[in-house]
Amino acid sequence: MMAYIINKAQLTQRSVVITLLHLKNAFGENHHNLKNSVFDYHHIPNLIQNLVILYTDFHSCTISDNFSSPAVPFRRGVLQGDSLSTLTFNLCFNIFIQFIIQEKHKQFGFSPHDENDRLIHPVHWTQFADDAVEVTTNECENQLLLNSFSRWFQWAIMVIPVDKCV
Repeated sequence: MMAYIINKAQLTQRSVVITLLHLKNAFGENHHNLKNSVFDYHHIPNLIQNLVILYTDFHSCTISDNFSSPAVPFRRGVLQGDSLSTLTFNLCFNIFIQFIIQEKHKQFGFSPHDENDRLIHPVHWTQFADDAVEVTTNECENQLLLNSFSRWFQWAIMVIPVDKCV
């Protein structure tokens, strides 16, 4: 996708600004209160939410034939390697995606044209797991999107109820 956009920008002699983002320790930083708010936002049934509450006061230790480590509490984040971890992360991050796909943000994207010179829907944000790419046509728009992401991130780490999302 990025190669296509860069190529289209070169062919049409248009500016494109691309920012690559990596969320450091993204899976380990989800607060449990955030997950509860996000589950409510996505209308996850209480039965399922109660199963996930197991994460809230979870401890883990390593045990072998000759060794046993002390129990380590998990106060935030999700456990690595299980399918619930990725699903929980995606549900949490989907709050931002719902925000960023609003029309007021889509206008900042790069709009390539196809072979018949028809405008293709603008691309302004793509993401895979904890890696994201922001695409705009100038630095100002790029900074506006980064500011929006920063506000969302501050909201997420402060665990404000979902209905007060920026």
